[in-house]
Amino acid sequence: MKRLMFVFVTLIFVTSCLHAQSPSLVATIPFNFQVGNIALPPGTYTIRPVRGDILLFQSKDNPNDAVFVVPLASAGDINKHDSELIFRVSDGRFFLWQMWTEGYSDGREFAVKSSETLEANTAEPSVIVIKAVAITSHV
Repeated sequence: MKRLMFVFVTLIFVTSCLHAQSPSLVATIPFNFQVGNIALPPGTYTIRPVRGDILLFQSKDNPNDAVFVVPLASAGDINKHDSELIFRVSDGRFFLWQMWTEGYSDGREFAVKSSETLEANTAEPSVIVIKAVAITSHV
């Protein structure tokens, strides 16, 4: 049990460090969409790492439209050339699926878990790519 706990804690630490230095992103999303099980309205969003691999999606238009989410790591072959959000579209609904940051080969992937949206993970969906702008915060 101790060994399993050690492996779990180590895995969390390693994945937390993967994006510790990644910048925040800003993107304008022109449609209603879901991040995990949370529905958000269209608008301009800031997506920033808060602690470890936890991200905060917050509307610049309405700061009350915000959600914390823990994505999965998604490995790529080369550094992405653009920052972008990739949405899966299923039955007229938009689900955030992946997020890539310019200059990083690893991205983030978001799970769709609720039973009503399970089809988004199993059906052959189309995708929509929204370009984002990386911003650096001065601490």
